This record gives sequence, structure tokens and C-alpha cells, in this order.
Amino acid sequence: MSAAMIEKYDKYWADIHGLMAVAVILDPRLKMTMLHACYIALFGEENAEIYVEEAHELLSDLMKHYQVKEHDYVGTSSSGASSSVDAAAVLSIFKTLATNKKTNSYVRSKNELDRYLDEETLPHDDNYFDILGWWKLEGTRYPTLRQITRDILAIPITTVASESAFSTSGRVLSEHRSRLTPKILEALMCGQSWLRHTLKDDGDRANSFWSCLEDIQEEMKADSCINSADSD
Repeated sequence: MSAAMIEKYDKYWADIHGLMAVAVILDPRLKMTMLHACYIALFGEENAEIYVEEAHELLSDLMKHYQVKEHDYVGTSSSGASSSVDAAAVLSIFKTLATNKKTNSYVRSKNELDRYLDEETLPHDDNYFDILGWWKLEGTRYPTLRQITRDILAIPITTVASESAFSTSGRVLSEHRSRLTPKILEALMCGQSWLRHTLKDDGDRANSFWSCLEDIQEEMKADSCINSADSD
């Protein structure tokens, strides 16, 4: 069980590692400083520079891709290791690096990304910060970065919800209902999930829309079994 859990974790970590680094850089309160602090806590002082440079190159490649492809959607991944670290320790390293301004070395030529990194980070505190609102207003100075931010920050932090929703595909797309187009299949699955969420009635389970859906599914399943038996 432990080996299976580690394998699945490594799979998710490899897919999301680079995206999380880019998301940190795109936070105007954190940028490269927090990324540097996190990598110091994860991998140590010597290896942190390597991973920070990889994250910078990854975002630079995204900038080129969005400019060439005229802001088409893009996915990216990276690999790396992780370990459990204390959030307070990371914040302490972050504040030290912010004070010493060690990450200014990552600013090279004055392109859009470098101008963004060259600006001072916003104050980092415990107050609520609307990062999407900031990019909507202030991000007009960085049009390409704003497009990347729109796509990167829209990615769920976990895939559990989407996997749970699309696990119903086996019941929607059965052997007796196998000619649905991808768009119709997606509409049926998403509509089923939304209806279950909005119309679920915990107070009157017998008369709820949720129970009706379950009854219909049970009837379809029973009919499918009967048809299979008859065909045999």
C-alpha cells in the first residue's frame, strides 16, 4: 500500500511541480524570493539555485510559447523531489532573502518577465489578497504574463475532484450507449455533477432529485443486466 501511494504521489508531483513554481513566481507578493526560500527548505542552499533557475527558464519558455502561439493554452510539467518542511521556516528564509535582495541576479534583459521580476514585491502579510484582481488591474502592463496567470491559476491544486466526476463515465458511456460524441459525453457528465450538487435535498431524501437520479441509474443497470442475460 505504501509503495502504491508513493508511486501515485510521485506521479502527481512530477506533473504539478513546475506549475506550482510558476504559480509562486506569478504571485506579486512572492515572486522568485519565495521560490528560492522554498527550494532552500526542500533541497538545501546548494541545490536551491539549480531549481530556481529551472523554474525561471520554464516561465521564460512559457512566455515565448504564448507570444508565438498568440496566447493559446499550454500545459507544462517538471520533476523533482519533495519533503515535509515547516511553513514558518520557509517564511523566515523568504523574509531574509527579501531583505538581502539576493534574487535580483535573475533579472537579465528588460523584457516583460524581467520587468515584472525587477519590481519590488508587494507587502506579504496575513491579510486577504485578491491575486486575480491584482492581475486584472495591474497586469495590463504585462499582457503575456497575464494570459499565463489566467491559465496557470485556473488549474485545480488537486485532481481528486475531476477524477471523482469523470469516474462516472463508465455508467454514461456503456456498451449499449457507445456512440456519444465527446461534447455530448462531457455535457452529460458535467450536468449530472452540477445537478447533484445544486438539487441535493438532505432533509427529504425519499423525494429528492438526487434519489430520483439514483433510482433511474439502478433501473438502467437492471435493464442492462436483463438484456445481457437475454442475449446469452
